[in-house]
Amino acid sequence: AMTLNNLYEASPFGMVSSFFYGTIQSALFTLLAVYAASMNFSILEISVVTFLLAISGAVSQFPIGKISDMYDRRLVIVISTFGAAIFALLAIFVSRQMYLPEGLATSKTWFYIFLILFSFCSLPMFSQSLAHTNDYIPKEKFVAAGAGLQFVFGLGAMSGPFLCSIFMDVVGPNGFFIFLFFFHGIIGIFGINIMILRKYV
Repeated sequence: AMTLNNLYEASPFGMVSSFFYGTIQSALFTLLAVYAASMNFSILEISVVTFLLAISGAVSQFPIGKISDMYDRRLVIVISTFGAAIFALLAIFVSRQMYLPEGLATSKTWFYIFLILFSFCSLPMFSQSLAHTNDYIPKEKFVAAGAGLQFVFGLGAMSGPFLCSIFMDVVGPNGFFIFLFFFHGIIGIFGINIMILRKYV
């Protein structure tokens, strides 16, 4: 077995990114439909949005996994998380008039595109964190480390919908994407710090 302390010592970035990614993913899957409904999306459009999120995340696992096997995994995670943060911001910019009634509302095409790109960057991140942690531990500890990271992910996931709903209360529906931008940014900044520290410590 591995304690959380052991896990943190083996891979601080793996553990911290799993925690914050838990916060992101739980909010993403529970509140995306709420966001879409509050922007006056039709039932069909809401189901399209949730479908695009899931399918893009599934498709991206292979290419991003392959790239992370070829390069420094931390760098791949950092680039992915900043990519997700940027696409979350772009989704806000193109969502301006989407909530207006039919005929007045702006086109949702760009919103769908940025959501797909966000999902492509964001959804493979837990498996990346797990693979990154496994790089630093012996094979016989893989299962224990996986269980530990799932636990940490779950701890983060418990707070996600609650925190995200506060953002949405304060800012309005786009608080959803501000929340995603903020937490993806935290993972990226922590990752850069760890990369610099591990080089010198």
